[in-house]
Amino acid sequence: MDKYYKAKGYKRISLNKVQGLDDKIHHGIDGIYYNPNKNPKYIIAEAKFGTSKLDRKTKQMSDEWITEKSRNRLGIVDEKHRKEIKELLKKNSNEVRKDLFHVDKKGNVSIKELDKNAKTKNLIERIENGKRY
Repeated sequence: MDKYYKAKGYKRISLNKVQGLDDKIHHGIDGIYYNPNKNPKYIIAEAKFGTSKLDRKTKQMSDEWITEKSRNRLGIVDEKHRKEIKELLKKNSNEVRKDLFHVDKKGNVSIKELDKNAKTKNLIERIENGKRY
């Protein structure tokens, strides 16, 4: 995920970097990326592998889930970015995008944009056998 967003001109600003599939599981956001000169300015990304899916019961990746005060999911970025992301999500701004980055068992990747309720909004890109669609 990091390589993908870096190639698109974004810098990872979240501190909870996962290095591989065997890393300790954490419950939260997998990555937050930033580029002040692009739109969106922020990308909040969640990675899923194989048959793994977003948790619909908790509304994982919804605006409400991300900004839930008691869970501090945005605590993985500094205060300045945390405040700005919260404000932009509250305004339903297009300066924050939420992506679901899914890798299937064959290694094919689909990147989908999620709406404020964590429902698929559109397909951003699909990568199969190294080819982009």
